[in-house]
Amino acid sequence: MTHFSVDLNKLLEAAAAWRDASADGDRASGLAQKISTSHQDVTWSIFQEAWQAQVDAAKYMKDRLAEASSEAISISNVLTHVATVYREQDANFANTLTKLQSGL
Repeated sequence: MTHFSVDLNKLLEAAAAWRDASADGDRASGLAQKISTSHQDVTWSIFQEAWQAQVDAAKYMKDRLAEASSEAISISNVLTHVATVYREQDANFANTLTKLQSGL
C-alpha cells in the first residue's frame, strides 16, 4: 500500500499564497485599467494610432490579469477545501480510535 501523508499547514500556507497572488493580480489589473483610461482628453493627432495600440495592450493586460486573479483565488479555495476535508477525516479517524480504545 502506498504511504500518503499531508501537511495541512503547508496546504493552508499554499492557499494563502494563492490568495495573495490573486490580490496582487487585482491590483495589477487596476493599474493596467488606469493606463487604458488615462489621457483620454488629449488629442493625439498623428500619434493616435500609437496611443490606441497602447490602450489596446493595456486592456488586454487588464483582462489577462483579471483572469489570472480569478484562477488564483479558485486554486486557493480548492487548497483550503482539501485541507478542511483532510482535517475533518483525521478528526473522525482519531475519534473512532478513541472510542475503540475506550471500549477495550
